[in-house]
Amino acid sequence: MQFQEAYQPFRALGSAWKVFLRAPLTILVGGVLLFLTNAWSGTESGVKWRFDRLERLEPEDWDRIVVIVPPLLAAGICIALALWLFRCLLLAGFPNAVERVLARGQERVGDVFDPRGQWLSMVGTTFLTKVIGLLLFLPALAALGAGWLVGEATDTGGIGAAVALGGILIYAPIAVYVWLGVSLAPNAVALEGFKPLEALGRSWSLVAGNRLWLLLYFVVLGVFSFIGVCACCIGVLLTSTLAETAQCESYLRLVRTQSQGSWWIDRHEDEPGEDAEWRSHDEPPTGQDPPPGGEPPPPRTDTDYV
Repeated sequence: MQFQEAYQPFRALGSAWKVFLRAPLTILVGGVLLFLTNAWSGTESGVKWRFDRLERLEPEDWDRIVVIVPPLLAAGICIALALWLFRCLLLAGFPNAVERVLARGQERVGDVFDPRGQWLSMVGTTFLTKVIGLLLFLPALAALGAGWLVGEATDTGGIGAAVALGGILIYAPIAVYVWLGVSLAPNAVALEGFKPLEALGRSWSLVAGNRLWLLLYFVVLGVFSFIGVCACCIGVLLTSTLAETAQCESYLRLVRTQSQGSWWIDRHEDEPGEDAEWRSHDEPPTGQDPPPGGEPPPPRTDTDYV
Protein backbone atom coordinates (compact mmCIF):
# COMPACT_ATOMS: atom_id res chain seq x y z
CA MET A 1 0.00 0.00 0.00
CA GLN A 2 0.98 3.59 -0.48
CA PHE A 3 1.45 5.68 2.65
CA GLN A 4 -1.89 7.50 2.62
CA GLU A 5 -3.79 4.27 2.07
CA ALA A 6 -1.86 2.38 4.75
CA TYR A 7 -2.31 5.23 7.22
CA GLN A 8 -5.97 5.83 6.51
CA PRO A 9 -7.18 5.94 10.14
CA PHE A 10 -10.69 4.59 9.67
CA ARG A 11 -9.51 1.70 7.50
CA ALA A 12 -6.80 0.90 10.06
CA LEU A 13 -9.28 0.98 12.96
CA GLY A 14 -11.61 -1.32 11.03
CA SER A 15 -8.80 -3.80 10.52
CA ALA A 16 -7.81 -3.47 14.18
CA TRP A 17 -11.35 -4.40 15.19
CA LYS A 18 -11.25 -7.53 13.00
CA VAL A 19 -7.91 -8.48 14.50
CA PHE A 20 -9.31 -7.98 18.00
CA LEU A 21 -12.32 -10.19 17.28
CA ARG A 22 -10.02 -12.90 15.90
CA ALA A 23 -7.53 -12.86 18.78
CA PRO A 24 -9.10 -10.91 21.66
CA LEU A 25 -6.88 -12.22 24.45
CA THR A 26 -3.61 -11.52 22.66
CA ILE A 27 -4.60 -8.04 21.54
CA LEU A 28 -6.19 -7.04 24.84
CA VAL A 29 -3.26 -8.26 26.95
CA GLY A 30 -0.74 -6.41 24.80
CA GLY A 31 -2.77 -3.23 24.41
CA VAL A 32 -3.75 -2.92 28.07
CA LEU A 33 -0.18 -3.53 29.27
CA LEU A 34 1.13 -0.90 26.86
CA PHE A 35 -1.45 1.54 28.18
CA LEU A 36 -0.65 0.80 31.82
CA THR A 37 3.11 1.02 31.34
CA ASN A 38 2.92 4.45 29.82
CA ALA A 39 5.41 6.18 32.10
CA TRP A 40 3.77 9.61 31.77
CA SER A 41 0.24 8.65 32.84
CA GLY A 42 -0.99 10.65 35.83
CA THR A 43 2.44 11.85 37.02
CA GLU A 44 1.77 15.59 36.81
CA SER A 45 -1.23 15.58 39.14
CA GLY A 46 0.64 13.49 41.69
CA VAL A 47 3.65 15.80 41.73
CA LYS A 48 1.41 18.85 42.01
CA TRP A 49 -0.48 17.28 44.91
CA ARG A 50 2.74 16.77 46.87
CA PHE A 51 4.18 20.24 46.29
CA ASP A 52 0.90 21.90 47.17
CA ARG A 53 1.12 20.31 50.60
CA LEU A 54 4.73 21.18 51.41
CA GLU A 55 3.64 24.53 52.82
CA ARG A 56 1.55 22.74 55.44
CA LEU A 57 4.54 20.92 56.95
CA GLU A 58 5.85 21.88 60.38
CA PRO A 59 9.61 22.48 60.85
CA GLU A 60 10.03 19.21 62.77
CA ASP A 61 8.50 17.31 59.86
CA TRP A 62 11.41 18.18 57.60
CA ASP A 63 13.78 15.98 59.64
CA ARG A 64 11.61 12.98 58.89
CA ILE A 65 11.35 13.96 55.21
CA VAL A 66 15.14 14.05 54.86
CA VAL A 67 15.24 10.45 56.08
CA ILE A 68 12.24 9.12 54.14
CA VAL A 69 12.48 10.87 50.75
CA PRO A 70 15.83 9.49 49.46
CA PRO A 71 14.87 5.79 49.69
CA LEU A 72 11.41 6.54 48.32
CA LEU A 73 12.95 8.47 45.44
CA ALA A 74 15.38 5.63 44.73
CA ALA A 75 12.54 3.11 44.80
CA GLY A 76 10.48 5.29 42.46
CA ILE A 77 13.36 5.57 40.00
CA CYS A 78 13.88 1.80 40.05
CA ILE A 79 10.17 1.15 39.46
CA ALA A 80 10.05 3.68 36.61
CA LEU A 81 13.13 2.10 35.03
CA ALA A 82 11.65 -1.40 35.34
CA LEU A 83 8.37 -0.24 33.76
CA TRP A 84 10.25 1.41 30.90
CA LEU A 85 12.31 -1.74 30.21
CA PHE A 86 9.17 -3.87 30.35
CA ARG A 87 7.40 -1.47 28.03
CA CYS A 88 10.29 -1.81 25.56
CA LEU A 89 9.76 -5.57 25.60
CA LEU A 90 6.07 -5.04 24.82
CA LEU A 91 6.85 -2.54 22.05
CA ALA A 92 9.07 -5.16 20.43
CA GLY A 93 6.66 -8.06 20.90
CA PHE A 94 3.17 -6.66 20.39
CA PRO A 95 3.61 -5.67 16.71
CA ASN A 96 4.75 -9.22 15.93
CA ALA A 97 1.71 -10.61 17.72
CA VAL A 98 -0.46 -8.35 15.57
CA GLU A 99 1.33 -9.55 12.44
CA ARG A 100 0.67 -13.20 13.31
CA VAL A 101 -3.05 -12.49 13.53
CA LEU A 102 -3.07 -10.42 10.35
CA ALA A 103 -1.11 -12.98 8.36
CA ARG A 104 -2.33 -16.29 9.75
CA GLY A 105 -5.36 -15.53 11.90
CA GLN A 106 -3.67 -17.19 14.86
CA GLU A 107 -3.78 -16.15 18.49
CA ARG A 108 -0.66 -16.61 20.59
CA VAL A 109 -0.40 -14.52 23.75
CA GLY A 110 3.25 -15.43 24.18
CA ASP A 111 4.16 -13.37 21.11
CA VAL A 112 3.34 -10.21 23.08
CA PHE A 113 6.29 -10.96 25.39
CA ASP A 114 8.68 -12.22 22.70
CA PRO A 115 10.93 -9.36 21.49
CA ARG A 116 12.55 -11.61 18.82
CA GLY A 117 16.01 -10.36 19.71
CA GLN A 118 15.07 -6.68 19.36
CA TRP A 119 14.73 -5.73 23.03
CA LEU A 120 18.07 -3.92 23.35
CA SER A 121 17.49 -2.13 20.05
CA MET A 122 14.07 -1.05 21.30
CA VAL A 123 15.60 0.22 24.54
CA GLY A 124 18.11 2.28 22.55
CA THR A 125 15.46 3.57 20.16
CA THR A 126 13.02 4.66 22.84
CA PHE A 127 15.87 6.30 24.75
CA LEU A 128 16.86 8.28 21.67
CA THR A 129 13.28 9.33 20.98
CA LYS A 130 12.93 10.52 24.60
CA VAL A 131 16.14 12.52 24.27
CA ILE A 132 14.85 14.05 21.04
CA GLY A 133 11.57 14.88 22.78
CA LEU A 134 13.43 16.57 25.63
CA LEU A 135 15.53 18.61 23.20
CA LEU A 136 12.37 19.63 21.35
CA PHE A 137 10.89 20.87 24.63
CA LEU A 138 13.84 23.14 25.48
CA PRO A 139 13.07 25.90 22.92
CA ALA A 140 9.47 26.05 24.17
CA LEU A 141 10.82 26.43 27.69
CA ALA A 142 13.10 29.20 26.45
CA ALA A 143 10.09 30.99 24.92
CA LEU A 144 8.30 30.84 28.26
CA GLY A 145 11.39 32.23 29.97
CA ALA A 146 11.67 35.03 27.45
CA GLY A 147 8.03 35.91 27.98
CA TRP A 148 8.55 36.04 31.75
CA LEU A 149 11.61 38.30 31.38
CA VAL A 150 9.74 40.64 29.05
CA GLY A 151 6.81 40.73 31.46
CA GLU A 152 9.10 41.58 34.37
CA ALA A 153 10.97 44.24 32.37
CA THR A 154 7.82 45.96 31.13
CA ASP A 155 5.80 45.27 34.27
CA THR A 156 3.04 44.12 31.93
CA GLY A 157 1.97 40.52 32.13
CA GLY A 158 0.01 40.72 28.90
CA ILE A 159 3.05 41.59 26.81
CA GLY A 160 5.09 38.83 28.40
CA ALA A 161 2.33 36.30 27.76
CA ALA A 162 2.08 37.44 24.12
CA VAL A 163 5.84 37.02 23.64
CA ALA A 164 5.77 33.52 25.15
CA LEU A 165 2.72 32.45 23.16
CA GLY A 166 4.13 33.88 19.93
CA GLY A 167 7.42 32.07 20.41
CA ILE A 168 5.68 28.77 21.08
CA LEU A 169 3.39 29.14 18.06
CA ILE A 170 6.35 29.88 15.80
CA TYR A 171 8.34 26.94 17.13
CA ALA A 172 5.52 24.37 17.37
CA PRO A 173 5.50 23.39 13.64
CA ILE A 174 9.24 22.66 13.82
CA ALA A 175 8.79 20.43 16.88
CA VAL A 176 5.86 18.59 15.31
CA TYR A 177 7.83 18.14 12.06
CA VAL A 178 10.72 16.47 13.90
CA TRP A 179 8.48 14.41 16.19
CA LEU A 180 6.50 13.00 13.27
CA GLY A 181 9.74 12.17 11.50
CA VAL A 182 10.88 9.78 14.23
CA SER A 183 7.44 8.54 15.36
CA LEU A 184 7.62 5.28 13.38
CA ALA A 185 11.05 4.25 14.69
CA PRO A 186 9.78 1.71 17.29
CA ASN A 187 7.86 -0.20 14.63
CA ALA A 188 10.92 -0.15 12.39
CA VAL A 189 12.81 -1.93 15.15
CA ALA A 190 10.07 -4.43 16.04
CA LEU A 191 8.96 -5.36 12.52
CA GLU A 192 12.05 -4.81 10.37
CA GLY A 193 14.89 -5.39 12.78
CA PHE A 194 16.66 -2.06 12.41
CA LYS A 195 19.16 -0.79 14.96
CA PRO A 196 18.32 2.45 16.83
CA LEU A 197 19.98 4.98 14.51
CA GLU A 198 18.89 3.01 11.45
CA ALA A 199 15.32 2.93 12.78
CA LEU A 200 15.29 6.71 13.14
CA GLY A 201 16.51 7.06 9.56
CA ARG A 202 13.99 4.51 8.32
CA SER A 203 11.14 6.37 10.05
CA TRP A 204 12.31 9.70 8.65
CA SER A 205 12.40 8.36 5.10
CA LEU A 206 8.99 6.66 5.34
CA VAL A 207 7.33 9.81 6.68
CA ALA A 208 8.94 12.15 4.13
CA GLY A 209 6.23 13.99 2.22
CA ASN A 210 3.45 12.54 4.38
CA ARG A 211 3.71 14.43 7.66
CA LEU A 212 0.39 16.24 7.44
CA TRP A 213 -1.39 12.99 6.67
CA LEU A 214 0.37 11.22 9.54
CA LEU A 215 -0.54 14.09 11.89
CA LEU A 216 -4.21 13.71 10.90
CA TYR A 217 -3.88 9.96 11.48
CA PHE A 218 -2.57 10.45 15.01
CA VAL A 219 -5.21 13.07 15.78
CA VAL A 220 -8.01 10.69 14.76
CA LEU A 221 -6.52 7.84 16.82
CA GLY A 222 -6.08 10.19 19.77
CA VAL A 223 -9.71 11.30 19.62
CA PHE A 224 -10.80 7.68 19.27
CA SER A 225 -8.74 6.68 22.33
CA PHE A 226 -10.21 9.56 24.34
CA ILE A 227 -13.73 8.42 23.54
CA GLY A 228 -13.13 5.49 25.87
CA VAL A 229 -12.92 7.89 28.81
CA CYS A 230 -16.63 8.58 28.37
CA ALA A 231 -17.39 4.95 29.30
CA CYS A 232 -16.50 5.46 32.97
CA CYS A 233 -12.82 5.52 31.96
CA ILE A 234 -12.86 1.73 31.48
CA GLY A 235 -13.56 1.96 27.77
CA VAL A 236 -10.20 3.68 27.23
CA LEU A 237 -8.53 0.29 27.75
CA LEU A 238 -10.33 -0.98 24.64
CA THR A 239 -10.04 2.16 22.53
CA SER A 240 -6.34 2.61 23.31
CA THR A 241 -5.75 -1.08 22.53
CA LEU A 242 -7.45 -0.71 19.14
CA ALA A 243 -5.43 2.45 18.46
CA GLU A 244 -2.16 0.60 19.22
CA THR A 245 -3.24 -2.29 17.00
CA ALA A 246 -4.17 0.11 14.19
CA GLN A 247 -0.69 1.68 14.27
CA CYS A 248 0.93 -1.75 13.96
CA GLU A 249 -1.43 -2.71 11.13
CA SER A 250 -0.73 0.50 9.23
CA TYR A 251 3.02 0.03 9.42
CA LEU A 252 2.72 -3.57 8.27
CA ARG A 253 0.55 -2.49 5.34
CA LEU A 254 3.21 0.00 4.36
CA VAL A 255 6.27 -2.27 4.50
CA ARG A 256 4.94 -5.82 3.92
CA THR A 257 3.85 -5.22 0.34
CA GLN A 258 5.10 -8.56 -0.99
CA SER A 259 2.91 -10.94 1.00
CA GLN A 260 -0.34 -9.12 1.77
CA GLY A 261 -2.40 -11.02 -0.80
CA SER A 262 -2.06 -14.19 1.25
CA TRP A 263 -2.83 -12.65 4.63
CA TRP A 264 -5.71 -14.10 6.61
CA ILE A 265 -7.37 -10.72 7.05
CA ASP A 266 -7.39 -10.15 3.26
CA ARG A 267 -8.89 -13.49 2.29
CA HIS A 268 -10.92 -14.79 5.26
CA GLU A 269 -14.17 -13.24 4.08
CA ASP A 270 -13.82 -14.59 0.55
CA GLU A 271 -12.25 -18.02 1.14
CA PRO A 272 -13.62 -20.73 3.43
CA GLY A 273 -10.20 -22.02 4.47
CA GLU A 274 -9.34 -19.42 7.09
CA ASP A 275 -6.64 -21.54 8.73
CA ALA A 276 -4.84 -22.49 5.53
CA GLU A 277 -1.06 -22.18 5.64
CA TRP A 278 0.22 -18.69 5.04
CA ARG A 279 2.99 -18.29 2.49
CA SER A 280 5.15 -15.21 1.98
CA HIS A 281 6.05 -14.18 -1.54
CA ASP A 282 9.70 -13.97 -2.50
CA GLU A 283 8.96 -11.53 -5.32
CA PRO A 284 6.60 -8.55 -5.38
CA PRO A 285 3.64 -8.66 -7.77
CA THR A 286 4.27 -7.45 -11.27
CA GLY A 287 4.29 -3.69 -11.56
CA GLN A 288 4.36 -3.11 -7.79
CA ASP A 289 6.89 -0.61 -6.53
CA PRO A 290 9.19 -1.57 -3.65
CA PRO A 291 8.23 -0.14 -0.24
CA PRO A 292 9.29 3.48 0.33
CA GLY A 293 12.34 4.41 2.34
CA GLY A 294 14.73 1.73 1.09
CA GLU A 295 14.70 -2.05 0.93
CA PRO A 296 13.60 -3.75 4.19
CA PRO A 297 14.90 -7.16 5.29
CA PRO A 298 13.55 -10.20 3.38
CA PRO A 299 9.89 -11.05 4.03
CA ARG A 300 9.12 -13.56 6.74
CA THR A 301 8.37 -17.20 6.18
CA ASP A 302 6.26 -19.64 8.13
CA THR A 303 9.19 -20.56 10.36
CA ASP A 304 9.22 -17.00 11.73
CA TYR A 305 5.86 -17.65 13.37
CA VAL A 306 6.77 -20.91 15.08
